[in-house]
Amino acid sequence: MTPKWINWRIGFCVIALLTALIIAVFQPNNSGRGGAVLVAFSGFTNGLLGEPMAQFTLSNGMKRDVGFGAANVQTSQPEGWPKGWILTNGPCYKVGPGKTQRFTVPLRNVESAVWRVPVVYAVGGRLDSFMYEAKSWLGLPHVATPYCTNTPEMIGLSNKTVQRTVASRSAQETNRASSAAGSRR
Repeated sequence: MTPKWINWRIGFCVIALLTALIIAVFQPNNSGRGGAVLVAFSGFTNGLLGEPMAQFTLSNGMKRDVGFGAANVQTSQPEGWPKGWILTNGPCYKVGPGKTQRFTVPLRNVESAVWRVPVVYAVGGRLDSFMYEAKSWLGLPHVATPYCTNTPEMIGLSNKTVQRTVASRSAQETNRASSAAGSRR
């Protein structure tokens, strides 16, 4: 026969483990946001058919992997920047902590326009993969939180960027959680 104090300890450990699992499954994922994701203009190039393309470099200053994709090229309008974005520019990339990734974006009809490219990214890691599988197994929704930042604002097909002060940047132009958060499936 087992002493009561051993049963009590085992019961306490089981309850603590279940509580930790429930908290891990249901808490929002804010992990890995300790650093920064930076996007810099690298230069212009031409595609296979001679079409103009812009090259950018994404630097991952996070402590975790970052997955990202470039959205459609946006041009400034008199009423401001377009509110939404569509992931249309090629592949998505996975960039490790402290690493960089160069990517290109095709340019159409930007000769004299002020333009930029939204870059949509999500922070991940092993725990995130485990939580995705656990939520799937439990039948819970797998909602990722994508974030969005923008490339520098460019002028036409020149190497000039629009010079802005920090005070003139709108909330739309800063790193933020996207309102288009959706399922990873």
